[in-house]
Amino acid sequence: MQEISTQEIHFSPASFCSSDGRLFHWNGQLYRAISYDRTPFFENLWKNGVIDKLVHNGFLVESKPVDLHIDGYGMVINHRELPIITYPFEWCDQALFDAALYLLSLNLNLLEHGLMTHDVHPWNIMFEQTKPIFVDLGSIQTYDKINFEKWIENFYRFYLRPLHLFAQGQSRIARLCMQDWREWQGGVSEFDYVRLTEKDIDQRFFAIKRRRLMNLLPNFIKTPTRSILQIARKYREKRGINRIPKDNVMSRQNAMNNLNSCVDSIEFPRTLNWDYYKDLFSFPSFDDPSDWSSKNQYVAKILKMTNPRSVLDIGSNRGWYSLLAAKQGADVVAFEIDEILTSLLYLDAKYHDVSVHPLVINFLWPSPNIGLLDYWPSAIKRLQSDLVIALALIHHLVHREGMQFDHIIKGFSLFSNSWLLTEFIELDDEHLSKWAQHEYDWYTLDNFLTSLKKRYEVIQLKKSDPATRTLVLCKKRI
Repeated sequence: MQEISTQEIHFSPASFCSSDGRLFHWNGQLYRAISYDRTPFFENLWKNGVIDKLVHNGFLVESKPVDLHIDGYGMVINHRELPIITYPFEWCDQALFDAALYLLSLNLNLLEHGLMTHDVHPWNIMFEQTKPIFVDLGSIQTYDKINFEKWIENFYRFYLRPLHLFAQGQSRIARLCMQDWREWQGGVSEFDYVRLTEKDIDQRFFAIKRRRLMNLLPNFIKTPTRSILQIARKYREKRGINRIPKDNVMSRQNAMNNLNSCVDSIEFPRTLNWDYYKDLFSFPSFDDPSDWSSKNQYVAKILKMTNPRSVLDIGSNRGWYSLLAAKQGADVVAFEIDEILTSLLYLDAKYHDVSVHPLVINFLWPSPNIGLLDYWPSAIKRLQSDLVIALALIHHLVHREGMQFDHIIKGFSLFSNSWLLTEFIELDDEHLSKWAQHEYDWYTLDNFLTSLKKRYEVIQLKKSDPATRTLVLCKKRI
């Protein structure tokens, strides 16, 4: 047993609130130190093969006990660290949908061993490619120690209600609510949901009318009326208590199967409301390069030349280039502000079984650090990549968002570890020429290249499709 000093390790700030143990990095690997109180429980799970079964079935990230010891902890677990970390409020609706079904399936498997996950929120779920995977080993407990009524309410908070908001086109509200993981105020509460969707509006209407009517009644009528209403309420409560089933493994399994049906019945909008990019972003087959445009072929060539391990596709649109990069072996993150396009890319990545993480993120407003001491790092820290692809984006950032070239390129450099492939669109482009262009005399390719050269070495220029567009390959200056 090798002794490790706490001075040698870096505890993860994200696991600050767990009394069961702490995550830490040591020698470039990720570990979890388990408290003395919980050590016998987890030793028994490994002895009975429960953890190995969960890992084998894809429910838990690869984890194994190691011969290390830290003062104050009973055992140390080594976890395989996932290359890309994303947050639930960045996911598309389909990703949250899959995470909800996955969490229920995980807990149905755990219940076969008398276990459940204590935490319900999706911050303990990561995605590997488009496959959800649970990463918080410390959340597993015996089912009888978990308040199941509270567990179900939290499932509503973090999955069912947000999914219904997504389905009703209120994704912005759902994402704001999802940014807080704390179960006492995180997610979408029943109070929020009723007012956002006007559910049970008729009940609230009649409740208000009833109160107003009671205020108008004289006291000699009001008092006995209230007594009758209280008796009726107690009777309903008593009947409700009598109908509550016995809390055991089977009743919890039945409840989870019902939740599974509730999630599965949700349908999301998939119709695009515009066709601006219909011709510019065709979706040729990946299996037949002869059908590719010169732009498609050039990007494929650059991907082979740079051979990036990680790619960030900013303004990914329908995601053809994201999928192409993933098919060539890169771990890809795709930024897109359009909800439907992000979900369509997610479904495509799932179909092709490639490593693409489509996220609803605005390049100008990336996810910030979260928590008092930056417990959860920003998108800039988490999603830096070897190659940044930003095609057909510059003109949007300038003409729609009012950005300057220097600001845009500095933003690219924050995410780019080495390479940048971008595209400049001239003012006389068929589509850009229709936009208002007053006060943009500085918007020229020469000025754009001048700004680029402050942070990048311009390697290559190539005419794109159509010819009013220029592809620019750059390498970041050291």
